[in-house]
Amino acid sequence: MLIKILFKYILGYVKITVEGYYIERFINICTNRKLLIWNLKRKNVYVVPPIIDKLEKKKIENNKVVVYFSPYCDDIEKFKKILDLIKQIKELNFIVYTNIKEKFNNYNKEKNITFKNFSSEFKSDFGSSLFVISSSGHQLISEAIYLDIPLYL
Repeated sequence: MLIKILFKYILGYVKITVEGYYIERFINICTNRKLLIWNLKRKNVYVVPPIIDKLEKKKIENNKVVVYFSPYCDDIEKFKKILDLIKQIKELNFIVYTNIKEKFNNYNKEKNITFKNFSSEFKSDFGSSLFVISSSGHQLISEAIYLDIPLYL
């Protein structure tokens, strides 16, 4: 705790309140610009079920993890850092959904990583995953909250 106080004193910090729509987008922009954010508190937050599709929580497969690389983000280097990290965790099977899987051919030899294109399989894999790793996506976040699936962004 002392280190955190010292860190704040040396570098300084700003306390802000953010209100309105697209707060997650604000957080993503801060993260992309390497701005540290901590001690987030939400007020008056309501969790609503998905509007379009019926999602079902399935029996969790203890070693299955879904990794979602957003089709709207093309930061290959960040994706490779995630892949370098997860390939070391041999006791879990990672299913990576991406529309640019040809960019990750050198990871195909990893036995604990499977690449898939976005398809109808995603809903089934998502509903039975132990947790989800995602690069972004407000809909995916709300679906994970609705199904009570841990999500790492």
